[in-house]
Amino acid sequence: MIVYVETSALTPLIKKEDTSLSIRDYLGNLVEDGHLLLTGRLSETELRRAAHRCGAPQRQATIVLEALAIEEQTASHFKLAGTIGGTNLRSLDALHVATAVAAGCTAMVTLDARVAEASEGVGIPVLDPNRPVERPRST
Repeated sequence: MIVYVETSALTPLIKKEDTSLSIRDYLGNLVEDGHLLLTGRLSETELRRAAHRCGAPQRQATIVLEALAIEEQTASHFKLAGTIGGTNLRSLDALHVATAVAAGCTAMVTLDARVAEASEGVGIPVLDPNRPVERPRST
């Protein structure tokens, strides 16, 4: 499975929030289970700005970003972003969803309701980091 991790789900990894431990554990379990975690280059700017706002060292953002595959966003991503989602979807959120579509992602992790709705609207199911990752049973 290729899982797109949108910035709202990355921010708790650099800033202490109620969801920080559950997100860290959830993403860690996905990696342990062999899933590829991917985000768009936009997440680098958004995560580094979040670190700046909350006083977290840039090194924390670097560590998070280095754990992910980064999809470079191109003109085709921007064009697709302009055509998806409803009227409430913000431009940069649309770019995240478009990047997930273009990269062939099979799931999305986000804490943003608008991104979740848009992802599901284009056929990308949203994983819930508050539920445990289902693991195959040993026989």
